[in-house]
Amino acid sequence: MVALALVAAAVALLAKQPRVLLVAGVAVAYASYPHLTTPPDPSLSLDRSVDPASPAPDEPVSVRVTLRNDGDRTLPDVSVVDGVPALARVVSGTPRHATALRPGESATWTYEVAVDPGLHRFRPATVLARDASGGTEVETTVDAPTELDCPTARETRPPLDPTLPFPGAVESETSGTGTAFARLGEYHPGDPLGRIDWRRFARTGDLATVEFRERHQAAVLVCADARPAACRGPPDRIHGAARCLSGAGRLVAALADRDVPVGFASLGPSLCWHRPSRSPAAVAATRCAIAAHPALDAGYPTDEQRDEAADGDEDGEQAAAPREFERQREQLRARLDGRQLVLLSPLCDDFPVETAATLSAVAPVTVIAPDPIDSDGAGAGGRLAAVERTNRIARLRGAGVDVIEWERDEALPAALARSREGLAR
Repeated sequence: MVALALVAAAVALLAKQPRVLLVAGVAVAYASYPHLTTPPDPSLSLDRSVDPASPAPDEPVSVRVTLRNDGDRTLPDVSVVDGVPALARVVSGTPRHATALRPGESATWTYEVAVDPGLHRFRPATVLARDASGGTEVETTVDAPTELDCPTARETRPPLDPTLPFPGAVESETSGTGTAFARLGEYHPGDPLGRIDWRRFARTGDLATVEFRERHQAAVLVCADARPAACRGPPDRIHGAARCLSGAGRLVAALADRDVPVGFASLGPSLCWHRPSRSPAAVAATRCAIAAHPALDAGYPTDEQRDEAADGDEDGEQAAAPREFERQREQLRARLDGRQLVLLSPLCDDFPVETAATLSAVAPVTVIAPDPIDSDGAGAGGRLAAVERTNRIARLRGAGVDVIEWERDEALPAALARSREGLAR
């Protein structure tokens, strides 16, 4: 517009045409207008309500959002995007809204989402305010803490059968008053008469005490692979790390319902650790930690995440990352203390294979491997990645580690049930 004004003014002066000079005046006014208006200074508040707050899996949840202008200036152009949870699906309406707000005025809109079992936390809404000319934009966020707690349906609970190499009652290395024979021990005065091996006494005349192997309900540690290398997947699907965290939330809820001591850990920028516990408060804190995990802030893989994962494959997880992940693995090993470990990892690289093999030497390990690869639509690269992942699964099984494959578009309970049926056959 400035260039147009200069050209029009030059032509008007050279041609001595006052009418053309008017065109230059209009262009000058249009170009100057954004500089004459003041930038918007949004002072906003957000109110969000959900109904129901504890929905069943895939039940539509109505979300009602109200944005209010608490400032003393009119906001002529406001665009807002609500912070839908990363693992929620918008099934009706839209979380986006555009409006103008006078001081004290509010705007309300609704949409519907559906969620899988687990705790889902809404993120802050993003607001873009423009001045009347559209030349100045101010971006800000407005938060209204809101959660959706979708309980695991009784008929869709993961089948945690003790006969599986999976969480349940396990034999301990200590002997005591169990039911499975362990060994004969030396008799000590005061030992119960019922535990004396009288047959041995009749044969040899020596007193010996029968000791049995005790069975204890083992504590379970659910560990999710949330490293950048796990943030891989098709552009229109949640990435592998997000699926691991979603599955971890379901397992924690299901195990807590069965009164199993359960904890949570994640491998990533830093080691997240929640000690196994039966306490409802501790379990609630664990589920909140999973729902608020940074890897869930971007449920779909970005170009940067895909590039970072690819660079990790070529450069060995980049420079300092391998040392950090190895340090986390050693911390995890030191804290396991015989607890059963359920490791969720998409197996996008060799690190989780090495981790499971290392930790299986000190505790029972089961790997749940969500498939992040779209081998049908990714061409030769996707097929090669699928072959490499299959080889990693074979290496784990060859090392004696149980692997449950969690296919794309498959519910976690279905994957666990399929694994149990395969073991039964």
